[in-house]
Amino acid sequence: MAPKKNIKKLVLVSVIAIILILVYSFINTYNEKQAIEKELLELPELPLNDLDGNTFDLNDLKGLKLLVFMDTDCMYCKYQIEDLKTVRKQFDNLSIVGISEQPIEKLKDYIATEPFFNNPKNFITHDFDSNMADHYRIGTTPHLLIYDAENNLIEQNKGYMKADKLIAILKTVE
Repeated sequence: MAPKKNIKKLVLVSVIAIILILVYSFINTYNEKQAIEKELLELPELPLNDLDGNTFDLNDLKGLKLLVFMDTDCMYCKYQIEDLKTVRKQFDNLSIVGISEQPIEKLKDYIATEPFFNNPKNFITHDFDSNMADHYRIGTTPHLLIYDAENNLIEQNKGYMKADKLIAILKTVE
C-alpha cells in the first residue's frame, strides 16, 4: 500500500510542478512582450547609414515616418513599394524609410532600377549592424512601423499592408 501512496504523491507533486512552470512561463512571456512593446512606443535613437555611409538619426526627420524593413528580392516587399507609391501621392509630410540589411552594392543597384527611392522623402538605409532589426525584433519582411510627428508609434504591421489601409491609418494622425 505504501508504494501506491508514494506514487500518487509523486504524480501530484509532478502535476503541481508542471502547472507552476507553465504559469511562470506565461507570466515571463507576458512581461517580456510588455517590455518590448514599451520600447517600441517611441522612435529609438539608433543611428542609421545612408548608402553613401553618412550617419543620421530618424528622430531628425520631420512629420510622419513610415519605416519599411525590406529585402529587395522579397516579392511582398515589391508589392509594398508599389502601394507606397500611392501613399506617397497623398502625404507631403511623410518620410518613407526603407531599412535593409542587404549589402550596400545590392541596395544601390536596386535604387537604380526603382525610382521611388530617388525622392528626398523616400530613401533606403543600410542597417549593416542589424541594430534596427534587432531592436524591433524583425523576423519577416516587409515589416512596417508608422510613427507620428512626435515620434510615437502609431501602428506596427508584420507583412504586406495595402495602400488603402495605410492611408486610413495615416489620415488619423495627420
